[in-house]
Amino acid sequence: MDVTPINGPRPASGQMRGLVMHSAVYWVGTMVAKFMGFLLIPLYTRHLTPANYGTLELVVLTADVFCMVLSMQLTTAVFKYYHAGRSEADRNKVISTAMIGVAIMLMVALAVLLPLAGAVSTMIFGTTEYRNILRIQFISLFLASLQTVPLSFLRIKEKSVAFVALDLAQVLALISLNVLFIVILDYGVLGAVLSGAIWFSISCPVLATTVLRRTGIGFDGVLVRQMLRYSGPLVPGMVGMFVLHFYDRFFLNHYATLEQVGIYAIAYKFGFLISQVVAYPFDLI
Repeated sequence: MDVTPINGPRPASGQMRGLVMHSAVYWVGTMVAKFMGFLLIPLYTRHLTPANYGTLELVVLTADVFCMVLSMQLTTAVFKYYHAGRSEADRNKVISTAMIGVAIMLMVALAVLLPLAGAVSTMIFGTTEYRNILRIQFISLFLASLQTVPLSFLRIKEKSVAFVALDLAQVLALISLNVLFIVILDYGVLGAVLSGAIWFSISCPVLATTVLRRTGIGFDGVLVRQMLRYSGPLVPGMVGMFVLHFYDRFFLNHYATLEQVGIYAIAYKFGFLISQVVAYPFDLI
């Protein structure tokens, strides 16, 4: 695949207008989504104990770090190789190749992780009690990760309104499912992970199919290797950032209690709002 860029840059004034406009859309969407997400905090604190919330935090973070490493951050290469494509067919092939590549790597990862869920549960919690919850979360995150390439495609095409609409739909769906599973059915931590798994099992196929209908299905093994050579060296840095921001929960779990993990995790979300509200919308565009 020839990846010599042929598209010249937009004028600086057009770039600035686009940057401001799309950042504003992302910012409004982020603010609304975060506000709606905060509606879950009273729900969690009323119907989940601090230990439950601490357990949920550790389950989610454990799946996150496995997915981060095993997917090789392939999605990060999409932007580079998409914009380097010489033709629309080349650029479409970047999207479909990345989607198929991520799917293959994550399916292999899932085949390895599901049988090891009991061992992972024992390593983190000292018991195999949470093995099935971990399995559900692994599947949920697998589906969520498959969405990253289609969502990146929306960002590349500057479909900020569509991106924000999907984000808000996800928040609304998760709130509704959490009310069902946590408040009405009293499933606790299991209900929280089930909510995510159900949502992503619906949204992932719809989003992937919609994008592939536009790009077509194509796979380039050489391109995958090029993308992995680009994204692979980024993995240690991403793991380092994960350790910097989130390893303290595992530290607390080992030296303190799950209750303290839960209280700390809720407090941390408030502090993390600054970067989410200020930097995240700008980063998306």
